[in-house]
Amino acid sequence: MKKIIIILTLFLLVSCGAAPQVEDQEGLRVVTSSFPLYEFVREIAGDSLQLELLLPPGAEVHSYEVSPVDMKKITNSDLFLYVGGDSDHWIDEMMESSDLEVKNFLRLMDHVKLLSEEESASMVAEEDEHEDEYDEHIWLSLENSQLMVDAITDKLVELDADKADAYKSRSEQFKNELSRLEEDYKELVDTSLRKVIIVGDRFPFLYLVRSLGLDYDAAYPGCSANVEENAQAIKGLIDRVRAEDIPVVFTIEMSRGTIADRIVEETGAKKLMLHSLQNVTKEEMEAGEGFISLMEKNLEVLEEALN
Repeated sequence: MKKIIIILTLFLLVSCGAAPQVEDQEGLRVVTSSFPLYEFVREIAGDSLQLELLLPPGAEVHSYEVSPVDMKKITNSDLFLYVGGDSDHWIDEMMESSDLEVKNFLRLMDHVKLLSEEESASMVAEEDEHEDEYDEHIWLSLENSQLMVDAITDKLVELDADKADAYKSRSEQFKNELSRLEEDYKELVDTSLRKVIIVGDRFPFLYLVRSLGLDYDAAYPGCSANVEENAQAIKGLIDRVRAEDIPVVFTIEMSRGTIADRIVEETGAKKLMLHSLQNVTKEEMEAGEGFISLMEKNLEVLEEALN
């Protein structure tokens, strides 16, 4: 409740105090809450609009705190895109408790096939009972990614009809790339020796493994930043890597990788990074890494893990 009050206070301050801005650029002002959405808009619209990513490169998405500057960006935008999962709960709360125009928001979890978070074999169930939560990493299903691109394209066309043909053309080109990548992933799994991955870390890859028919084991369910190491879970992963002679243990981007390091030390497996694309580092952003290039790198490390 306290956090909701703070958010609403920020909204009121920004709404009352924001003066009209003179923009050097032309086109719609679009703000996204996360990197995948930023990438999808960039692919669909190119440089025909003003696009901004709310989450700074290198920031932890699950513990990010909204600021007055963020609120000003949202209220000054023509369109704000967000995923709608647990990390974005403050956005839903803000919308339900304020006079913001809902038509200028697009919640992408409303446009895809959702999966509930679950526990793998080595995970230790949490002591506190809680309701099932939908996994928010929806873009890691490439089928979902294409549905998200459709939803974003429709919204951009609605708000900027003069550029409808350009949006639709670029959208189809990008969806063709996603479809090609989806086929590459499926071909890899169909021809691989193994059908299981081990993640010695948090687990944001449920949509990826389910879309490919892979089994998995991981240290933690979901992707909360507030998790503690569990000796029983780590032992379970070590035992499984040994028993099944699994060659690769994954960690995720911007992780300390301490659990994966322990498993590797005990088993002789190789540690590799599997990217969830929740966010990118400053170096990745400056290097021009995008959704397609990062998913292609994931394909390469999966090939090593499954063969």
